[in-house]
Amino acid sequence: IQRSDSSRYFLLHRYGGIYADLDIVSTRSIDRLIAGHEALLPLTPNIGITNAVMASTPGHEFFGYVIKELERYSSTWYHGTR
Repeated sequence: IQRSDSSRYFLLHRYGGIYADLDIVSTRSIDRLIAGHEALLPLTPNIGITNAVMASTPGHEFFGYVIKELERYSSTWYHGTR
């Protein structure tokens, strides 16, 4: 797991908010996309969920789970294709 990826999980779990990679360009407001949801992790074709864009309320259980599992996957590199 990359350290920069894990820092995003810790920050979203602690403070909540929205994260987007620098190469992500928003073409419209994200408000409608996140309205009524506690977490957002978009699907990416051929891979599954992506961490290029993430949003969460503080303390969301998904990011708590991800943080708990970091050590288990610390020396594994995944690049899925179908």
